[in-house]
Amino acid sequence: MGRGRKLIWLGAIAPVAAILLVVAAWAIDTGVAGGEVVRNVELAGSDIGGRNASELLEHIESLDAEMRSRPVHIVTPERTYETTAGEIGLSIDARRTARLALDVGRSDPLPVRPLPGSPASSTPGGSRCATTSTPRPPGPRCERSRANP
Repeated sequence: MGRGRKLIWLGAIAPVAAILLVVAAWAIDTGVAGGEVVRNVELAGSDIGGRNASELLEHIESLDAEMRSRPVHIVTPERTYETTAGEIGLSIDARRTARLALDVGRSDPLPVRPLPGSPASSTPGGSRCATTSTPRPPGPRCERSRANP
């Protein structure tokens, strides 16, 4: 085999070997993150990638506490009520949201997982969040702010 042929073989094998090394490094990185949220996952504007289940649950519970104190304005034809999300029974289902966050990117086909724009990195509207609602009629905790004409 001449020197020219060796260079051709080397030129053909080198890119394939480089791709295999990148895929192997990615597979090892993904395997190490088995019980964690995959990289580049956001929830409510916070990066949650790399968090384990207990850290994730703690973070979601703090988001729930923050969300429950958010003001809510309920406008009806007769009047407007002002209350908070917690007072009307809105909350985040922390355990379900954590399960959803841990599942993001794990069902994508293997060849596209590390690519930007893969289904995991392009979920419309960001990561999914499970909310719960316990319907409560406006009562003494909802303050009537103004009557509508």
